[in-house]
Amino acid sequence: MTAGGPTVSFVVTVYNKARYLPRVLAALADQEGEFAREYVIVDDGSTDGSAALVREATRDWPNLILIEQANAGPAFATNAGLARATGDYVKLVDGDDVLRPDATLKLLDAIRRGGAGVAFGRHGRYDPDASATPSSGQSANPPETAPEIWPDPLPRVIRAVDWTPSDMLARRELLFAAGGCDERVFVQDYSLFLRLAGLGPFAQIDDLVADCPLAGDGGGDRMSNRAAQETHDLNAALGGYLADRADLAPALCRLAARRATGRARRFVRQNGQGSRLTLIGPWLRARLPLPLDRVAAQALIERSCAAIRAVGPVRLPGSQPTMSAPAKK
Repeated sequence: MTAGGPTVSFVVTVYNKARYLPRVLAALADQEGEFAREYVIVDDGSTDGSAALVREATRDWPNLILIEQANAGPAFATNAGLARATGDYVKLVDGDDVLRPDATLKLLDAIRRGGAGVAFGRHGRYDPDASATPSSGQSANPPETAPEIWPDPLPRVIRAVDWTPSDMLARRELLFAAGGCDERVFVQDYSLFLRLAGLGPFAQIDDLVADCPLAGDGGGDRMSNRAAQETHDLNAALGGYLADRADLAPALCRLAARRATGRARRFVRQNGQGSRLTLIGPWLRARLPLPLDRVAAQALIERSCAAIRAVGPVRLPGSQPTMSAPAKK
């Protein structure tokens, strides 16, 4: 361990991930690099023995904190872990994602070379039933490449993201400045990406840094297999971000409304029946080349969320405001 070097806090959120945890924890232990590290693992009310598995597998790990809490959802679990992290940097890890051996080193290097507070890589896929993951043994990453710097990442993040939290590393001070995840939204990742994108540049590397379970894998409670929840919370995160940003430019408000209503319209068309009519008005209005202020954009996004909830099951944070009553600055 290099004296005076950086400290990385690995914040891992777990909900019914016993099937995946042996690989996930082994990959954490195998992270390459001469940096100090701490581990904060949050068990969000698992009922499959995940917490006991973590306790047994990490009993000899130094600098480990295991938080066991009643199930509250990914946003609350992530924030609980962030609150206990003390490192210079935070490496978020979903409880079923397997880090590549040099993931943390590559992301630290991208931040250092790019002068950014946040770095992202790419993720691959693994079969949970296979005997090994792509990240086992020698790294499968391509040779080191210079990071791509996004000086103003917010418009790009509003349009779309294809990252997971496991693809990201960020300066802890920036995560705190962002306020962590939006706890008005059940799923955590997009609200955090939006908040970070409003604070400064991102660095992206074209390297694999993590592997996620195959998209069709039905084990655990993987949120990406729940289309209604995921689609709803992408839009809810946009609505919450607009609610908190009174200074947001009208062009970005309009972009957010167009993305949300278009996303909801596609989802309702594919999965709904009569409820698709609730989107026709707001979708047309969002596409018209007219000014669209923050309040009007929020209203469109709220209607898009309501249309999705009318089609599929969506969990809302139990004690927090929903999109019909967002918190104001």
